[in-house]
Amino acid sequence: MESMSRMLENLPKHIIESMPKRMIEMKNLFLSFNGHFALSSINLTINKGDKVALLGPNGAGKTTLMKVICASLRADSGSVFVDGKKPLEAKRAPNMLGWLPERAPLNLNLTVKEH
Repeated sequence: MESMSRMLENLPKHIIESMPKRMIEMKNLFLSFNGHFALSSINLTINKGDKVALLGPNGAGKTTLMKVICASLRADSGSVFVDGKKPLEAKRAPNMLGWLPERAPLNLNLTVKEH
């Protein structure tokens, strides 16, 4: 059987460009703190151009999920891919993602460029 990449190479360019591109993908993600699951069995795909909001009560895991995506936290198990790469392993991970939490941890002694 032909590999998926080989099959895609043979498709016309306009068809390939019209296909959704996975920008963020999470597979079977788990993360716990002191034996309590903050994230449990998270499976999510966000395609290029999708608009997504994380909604939920305090303690639901929204911030934890964002920290895992941005490589600020490491999940206990599962995988995260951003543009097909694992943020924790990609050398350019800091340039791949940006996130501004509600209360940004700013150091007022640093310039914008230093941040």
